[in-house]
Amino acid sequence: EGRWVEVWIFAAFQTRVAVPLRLNYPGTFSTHGNNSPGAYLAPPKDLRDLESRRRTWWMTILFDRIASVGGWIHAVDERDLGTELPLRTEDFESEAAIPSNPQDISAPDLFTRHPPQYTDSFLLLIKAVMLFGRVTDFNVRGNLRAPTAPSKNQNPFFLKGFKELDTLTSTDFLQSLPQIFRNNTGVTDAPEGCVLDTDLYMVHIIPHAATITLHNPYIDFTDPQCISTARCVNSARSILAAYYILSATSLDISRLHPFVTICWYLAAVVQIQLCKYFIEINDGERESTVWGEINVLRLVFLDSIMDAAY
Repeated sequence: EGRWVEVWIFAAFQTRVAVPLRLNYPGTFSTHGNNSPGAYLAPPKDLRDLESRRRTWWMTILFDRIASVGGWIHAVDERDLGTELPLRTEDFESEAAIPSNPQDISAPDLFTRHPPQYTDSFLLLIKAVMLFGRVTDFNVRGNLRAPTAPSKNQNPFFLKGFKELDTLTSTDFLQSLPQIFRNNTGVTDAPEGCVLDTDLYMVHIIPHAATITLHNPYIDFTDPQCISTARCVNSARSILAAYYILSATSLDISRLHPFVTICWYLAAVVQIQLCKYFIEINDGERESTVWGEINVLRLVFLDSIMDAAY
């Protein structure tokens, strides 16, 4: 946790450094307000320069959202992000003369409409991480103004904005993906062996991590009708299932995005709570099953630590 604070501080510094460059403006440049401190960059000199700035900005924002997973505020509020989403990677690399992406973070259907000409794994990753960021925003702002901490004794669906986030994270985002991305978890067979699309792999598990982050304070294992419990258990198992798919191949997990360890951690948190409940009610059979799943995640963490050490 102590070192993660350093990561969060660095992410915030990096993001704020980009703001005086006006990278958060549409077109990554602003002609108004140039008399004030800032506007240090000239207009993009060509389409490649423009797209490079966009991608730099969005990678910075993703880093900031990921680093804020500990329940800390983001360096730049979502309302101050005016930059359009990037183009597809293939269009950027080929320097194709493609009009700017019509979507930005303010689009009301950003998480449910994915124009084919402006959709690839990287763009979907941006959307998935930004959806996760909305959940952490919701939690931080709710806790800031609430008289008491959230608990299993309250129905979170009465909280303003909770139901909409629940719908997006638990169903709508993943179900709205174009079929080619919805039916592909990022691990595909090819003549030369299995191929891993790291961005798409994350797209399929980040919404589950967001669901756990949203619902975890309201888990009540003693209530069989508790929606938050069902959401968290289902999401934890979905994250595990995605790992099982990957572990059945010879692919190197060290190639995954570092954010995957946070997703594994959130799944482990749910499984540990579930195991504790089974111990309390003396359900040895289900306790044993969950212990097995916890050990899988424990070994994954150990493997990732060993990979990082080398």
